[in-house]
Amino acid sequence: MVTGLESGETYRFRVRAVNSVGNSKQSKVAQASAP
Repeated sequence: MVTGLESGETYRFRVRAVNSVGNSKQSKVAQASAP
């Protein structure tokens, strides 16, 4: 969960997994707006 986002702003995120096997590639950019 991401906290501290400002209302009405648009944010872009990328994620990747990290585990004992290594790191995954980054995801495509996901865009979301805070209500």
